[in-house]
Amino acid sequence: MKTANDVVRARIDTETKREAAAILAEIGLTPSDAFRMLLRRTVAEGGLPFEPLVPSRETLAAIAEHGGQELDTYESMDALRADVAQG
Repeated sequence: MKTANDVVRARIDTETKREAAAILAEIGLTPSDAFRMLLRRTVAEGGLPFEPLVPSRETLAAIAEHGGQELDTYESMDALRADVAQG
């Protein structure tokens, strides 16, 4: 096993840190343990070990603000770009 010798720091709001630490403590982990696990799995899998597709609160608020109206969809990025270019 490799010896831990580097420090990684991340900024997070206090409430999220507190809530996450409480959840992790219930399963016997610290935030540092969980972060080490995340980084090791990222290396082992060659990418994030999960799909980061859960919408944030801001995204959910934007969706709600839109009022559930039908949104335009596109078959490709080229089709989207063409529509945007047309104005």
